[in-house]
Amino acid sequence: MNHVHSSSCGCKEYANVENAQDLYSVIELAGINCLNESQSGKGRSVFKEEDQKLENGDFVQSDEPDPEMIFIIPFTCTVNLKSINIIAKDQEHAPNILKVYTNQENVDFSISENKGLEEFMLVPNLDGTVYQSVRQSKFQNITKLILYIASQNTNKETIAISYIGLKGESTGLKRQIVNAVYEIKPLAEDNHPAKLLNAQMKENC
Repeated sequence: MNHVHSSSCGCKEYANVENAQDLYSVIELAGINCLNESQSGKGRSVFKEEDQKLENGDFVQSDEPDPEMIFIIPFTCTVNLKSINIIAKDQEHAPNILKVYTNQENVDFSISENKGLEEFMLVPNLDGTVYQSVRQSKFQNITKLILYIASQNTNKETIAISYIGLKGESTGLKRQIVNAVYEIKPLAEDNHPAKLLNAQMKENC
């Protein structure tokens, strides 16, 4: 597991959080999916603007007796991620494991068996001051972020989170599904020898 990085920790590969943008405005909130949430739709409520991160009220809790959740977070445009900020609801329900993945489809809990692009030991972070900085080279041009959040405490049957914040930069490139249609048959017909001959005859008239 990686340690908590900061602008002074000496890890040049990690991003400087101070110069990062709050990515809340480019999260596709309606598309967020939280696996194993105890109440449907609550996972979206923990994504807020940074200046609202300590506001009490909204939180998402895992379904007992499994202290783990997966957040699947799509963006409206591609982003370069620099840091993740996770605030637990309280000390009792705080997770301590974070695995981070990107741009994967058909996500379920089997993903946690794979090594994350980044893995962190979490603290409760009740004051919201701890940012998990990621390697910039691994988190470029992201359209979807997957967070596996869990507790390894065998006495804990559930975890609860009140805030997830993401920092980085938006590339400004809209996420699009491109449907390319190639009209092979018409092209082949246009180059049929008979058509080419007719065209040449017309040119010669």
